[in-house]
Amino acid sequence: MSTKEKYLVFSPYRSGLGNVIMSYECALALSYITNRKLLLAPTLHITHICVNAKETGHTFWDLFDESITRQEFDIEDYHSHELFQGKFEQMQTYYSWFENLPSIVEDCYSWKPGLGEGVYHMTGSNICFVNDPTQYQDEDFRSFVCNRKVIDVNCSQQYFLFENNLFQHFWYLIYPGRSIERNKLKDKINRVVRYKQKFYDMFMSSIMNHIGAYNAVHVRRNDFFIQFGYSLQSVDQGDKLLTQLLRVFDPKKPLYIATDETDLSFFSPVREVFKDLYFIDDIGIQLSKLERAILDQIICSKADDFYGTRNSTFSKRINVMRGVEGRVVHDNTGINFLDDGDRELEEGAFPWNGIYNKEWAWNRSSYLQWTQENVS
Repeated sequence: MSTKEKYLVFSPYRSGLGNVIMSYECALALSYITNRKLLLAPTLHITHICVNAKETGHTFWDLFDESITRQEFDIEDYHSHELFQGKFEQMQTYYSWFENLPSIVEDCYSWKPGLGEGVYHMTGSNICFVNDPTQYQDEDFRSFVCNRKVIDVNCSQQYFLFENNLFQHFWYLIYPGRSIERNKLKDKINRVVRYKQKFYDMFMSSIMNHIGAYNAVHVRRNDFFIQFGYSLQSVDQGDKLLTQLLRVFDPKKPLYIATDETDLSFFSPVREVFKDLYFIDDIGIQLSKLERAILDQIICSKADDFYGTRNSTFSKRINVMRGVEGRVVHDNTGINFLDDGDRELEEGAFPWNGIYNKEWAWNRSSYLQWTQENVS
């Protein structure tokens, strides 16, 4: 085995903010269990926020604190990597910084799901990644794997490329070891994947920090109807949304609504009953698109109570933020699915063993991300 330093190369998943963050969590976790330095792409594409990642995209450091990240993980930026100097244009395609890497750097392995492993990205692929599974032949490992195919990521190549396909709960997709190691990895990622302090300072200077106790809801609309319109039937009209809100919130208490709906007249029935109602444009701060999205999440994360839109990873990120801070979380439900309850929050360390298809899909509860297991 060569002693030269090894790298995990990663193109972020091209999708919305919540999905992109989940892909970064997977990359961080993989770099950690394989003891590889993570090479960060210069920019990331975030649907609805930037049109083209390579022209107008934001960087990882626009969202998260660089000093904290480098304390927890071994990271190098793409443009500073010595072997890539003079080869950037050869490696790139219109959407990717790394897609041509295997043809430029000989000692590179690019992993893609095969025909028998489901879709191109990881969710639904029914797999789990392990670094040298021969060292984990016990009941804990077997329970974690369940019925999935084990992928050994202990490869010999200097560069290990994941090209726009990491999208899943990192604590379900990646096995770092027994409970003490799982807890350690979750703690590290939760410390890193926390928005920069400047965004929390914006919240502190907004009116939402001065109105006292409030509740919040995330109402996802627009292009969400294309893929998940069936899940929005209970809230697809303003009066229906009002009915759902009255089931969980006191109309006398201030309510904040995070939404991608641009026509706020949709919420007119809600405004008639919830007199103290707020949206992002009401908070008194001029914001970029990225800042609007992040402030929406932070405001919701600080609310007394919050209901998101089930099947939205934007809501899922808010629930993770709330869970990490020890706040009330309704992560297995949403304002559009109030009757489902929070059953998954009591299912233990490997809840996928107890469901019919034994797969923990991307849209299931994230409660394991902030739950510490009993050390064994």
